[in-house]
Amino acid sequence: MSTVRSKKASFIRSYLVKKYDRLLDSILVAEEAISSSSSSESNGDSGITQKELIQKIAGSLVNASIEKFRLEKDDIDTLSTDYDMDSDSSLKEPASEVIRDINNEVKEHFVDLFVDKLISRIISEKLPEREHISLDQHEKALTATLLANNMKTMTSKLGHMMKFQDSVIRLITWRNPTGTLLSLSLFTFICYYPLLLMILPLILITFGIMVPKYLEKYPIREVYSITRKSYGSPLLLRLLSVTSPDEKDASLQRDKSAEFRDIGSSALVVVNLRDFQNMTSSLIELSEVNAKLVNETLGFEDERHTTVIFLLCIASALLLNLTSPFVNWSLTLSLSTWLFFIMHHPQIGPRLDKFIIKIRRLTSNKFIGEVIKKFDIILDEKPQINSVEVFEIYRQGIVPGVWKFFLYSSNCFDPSDEFRRAKHAPPGVKDLEDVKPPESWLFDPNSEWEIDYNVEKWSYENGLDPVLTIEDEYLCDTMFKRRRLTRRVLK
Repeated sequence: MSTVRSKKASFIRSYLVKKYDRLLDSILVAEEAISSSSSSESNGDSGITQKELIQKIAGSLVNASIEKFRLEKDDIDTLSTDYDMDSDSSLKEPASEVIRDINNEVKEHFVDLFVDKLISRIISEKLPEREHISLDQHEKALTATLLANNMKTMTSKLGHMMKFQDSVIRLITWRNPTGTLLSLSLFTFICYYPLLLMILPLILITFGIMVPKYLEKYPIREVYSITRKSYGSPLLLRLLSVTSPDEKDASLQRDKSAEFRDIGSSALVVVNLRDFQNMTSSLIELSEVNAKLVNETLGFEDERHTTVIFLLCIASALLLNLTSPFVNWSLTLSLSTWLFFIMHHPQIGPRLDKFIIKIRRLTSNKFIGEVIKKFDIILDEKPQINSVEVFEIYRQGIVPGVWKFFLYSSNCFDPSDEFRRAKHAPPGVKDLEDVKPPESWLFDPNSEWEIDYNVEKWSYENGLDPVLTIEDEYLCDTMFKRRRLTRRVLK
């Protein structure tokens, strides 16, 4: 009797589940149809409106909720069928605990599902791809789960990069004097024997990676021998081996580096995140310096200054081209590297900085200006002259014949204008002083805004409807009227 009841219950449950799945499918189909229709209507616009954004967020929330429900239901149904096969009551409590863990796991991933659905709805068009070596390789779609996993993996593997950075800084700042001298010696040998660039990587791969890995896999059997105990050292050697303050600082630095081996894995992740934050901050500062160099120093913001740099670069290139056959470049490169490292020595660097500050105080910052005056570089050219237009638009009031000021805009805002048809105000300002000239142009200080009274000409040049009426300097339609203002700009 109980088996018949269980069969009926399972049959009713499967029937209701199928019917509920059909209802969910119909909801998804309807929501996707609404989303596609709204996106097709907004294809001509530059962005999406607030109503469309709210609709896409709601649709993404519905999609993510249904997908989350189905994942949860499938996992629980599979688990319940597995446990129904065993009638032992002792398994019911662990099953409920496992179901609770599945629910918690699905809830954790719900935000990822929602963000992925929202991204796919808002950015529906095909995004441009970067160049790849293989033509069959394509960019992966933007997903929150993959991005979070990549960030987690990168921060866990960031320790090796930071260790390499620490090693380079220790070499440049002479905190490891033996390593610095050894690196400079190797670089000097490479300058005179470039073949070492091919030999040294092979030696590094062989004896630096493969041999230690082989010894790690097949360790050498330890040989025990009787060693003699050291009963002391002579007094003279003790007096001569007094540690200097620099050696104490170096030992402290080694102790600091040893701290990284003692911290736990959770703290190491935080350290990697901190290093990643500082690295990105350094990259941002470097990009800002590069942008300032390209856009200001080399971008003819100060034309005289940039012209002098241009002429110096051309002269230096010609001089190097003529003198390069007579220069020992191996000696020059090795000496330059040694000089760079010596300048960063802790005993020489601070003194050199003080000397440079004194030189800057003695010499004025107008050196380039003096060079310009000395060589009489004349850059004054005849400026380019052009004119810009703006439309002063008025809106008809409640009483016919009464017009109220609307705004200043570069759009005529005629009945065929796209902003007019969308029932949106065109881009513009309320005050004429807020009108800006085009980029890299300046308003002529000797000119003012002038009214263009030749309405037929400028309306024809702008391709406006000839049916529009003309009243004095205004071009009028049923709801708006506008007049054209012009002003001279220089470059």
